[in-house]
Amino acid sequence: MLGMSIFLVSPVNLKTAFKIPVEATADVSLRRIQSGQIKSGGSFQWTCGSAKGAGKADADGINTHPGVTIASAPTTLTITKLPN
Repeated sequence: MLGMSIFLVSPVNLKTAFKIPVEATADVSLRRIQSGQIKSGGSFQWTCGSAKGAGKADADGINTHPGVTIASAPTTLTITKLPN
């Protein structure tokens, strides 16, 4: 299992003239995982806040989690490798 905190930088932490969003939706892809890597075609489940899904790693072993909501408050993205 792999868990990582994802979040947007908050306007308080970034001094800029641009408006910083408080929430965004993105496809999150993990690459170059060193420990517990999911091999090409390997299955996984993921959770991020109340969202969850499942998928298979692509030909390069990259796993993508579509439509993840990212906010300024840290949320843990957890990926669990499933047996093949």
